[in-house]
Amino acid sequence: MSWQNELRNGYRTAEDLAPILGWTPEETARYAGVIERYPMLIPPYYLSLVDPKDPEDPIGRMCVPSLAELDAGGEADTSGEADNTKIEGLQHKYTQTALLLSTNQCAMYCRHCFRKRMVGLTDAELNKRVDEAVAYVSEHKEVNNILVSGGDAFMNPNHILERYLRELTAIEHLDLIRFGSRMPVTLPERIYGDPEFLDLFEKYGKKKTLVLVTHFNHPRELTAEAARALRAMTGRGVPLRNQTVLMRGINDDGETLGKLLSGLVRLGVMPY
Repeated sequence: MSWQNELRNGYRTAEDLAPILGWTPEETARYAGVIERYPMLIPPYYLSLVDPKDPEDPIGRMCVPSLAELDAGGEADTSGEADNTKIEGLQHKYTQTALLLSTNQCAMYCRHCFRKRMVGLTDAELNKRVDEAVAYVSEHKEVNNILVSGGDAFMNPNHILERYLRELTAIEHLDLIRFGSRMPVTLPERIYGDPEFLDLFEKYGKKKTLVLVTHFNHPRELTAEAARALRAMTGRGVPLRNQTVLMRGINDDGETLGKLLSGLVRLGVMPY
């Protein structure tokens, strides 16, 4: 199965999940209300990592909707991104760093996402004109690195990724271009199953330092498929970094974090 078919066969509704997780009709209706507000998409690959018999399964908690998501409280824009938006889809919060929101789509909608206000819902905050973003970065010499994120940056088709790579690697004062993606975790075949994609990163990595920043949160996500995707990137000369979110009931103990971080290092991923 190709990664595109994996996406097409993803679980999107409460009715899809009900027979797998054993929800009653009443529970299914309640979870459908959460999904109506915050979309759900779980690739079959990632759902296969979930223990359906454990309602507190740490992998399940990251992908299966929770009724608590509708509780009042908190902020829609948790890090003040709107205040740092300079042009559509480009944020400049820190002097040396620019952030480009390239898509609102993900291979999986993580339940802990701090961009739930936009992912899968609206493209109002996205970059729709690459030339304007490139012009902004070109004019701001203090910016020495840029993060292409989303959503998930690797949800962009290859021709869009190539445009970002071509335009950004041509900016002389950029030292580093990072791509934020959870695809090594949620849909690793997107990486190891697409030679054209890998060729792009090998080609443009010779012009400028490219880095993949991914997002493993639990050691059970470090599967053979994930390892294959990570090694495919390092095999093309792309350094790997990982940012882990500390989450109660998922990875908030030393043993779990230790296994995760040592497992990442074993696969050539530097945690930070």
